[in-house]
Amino acid sequence: MAIVVVLRDTAAPGKTRLFYRWQGAKLTDKDWQPMGIAMEADPGFGETEGGLQAPFVMKHNSEY
Repeated sequence: MAIVVVLRDTAAPGKTRLFYRWQGAKLTDKDWQPMGIAMEADPGFGETEGGLQAPFVMKHNSEY
C-alpha cells in the first residue's frame, strides 16, 4: 500500500510543491517507509513549476 501526498513550502523551485510517497503493508502501520519524491511538475509540458495540487480529497465524517 502506498500513500502519496502533496508537500508545500519545500526547497523545490517555483511554487515549492511536490508529491512524496510512503509505503507500508497496512494503513494502520506506524513505521511507513519513505520512498522519495513521486512526482514534480514539468514546465516542459506546460505545468507551473512546483505547482502541483492534491489530485484527490476524501471526506470522512465531517473532515477532509
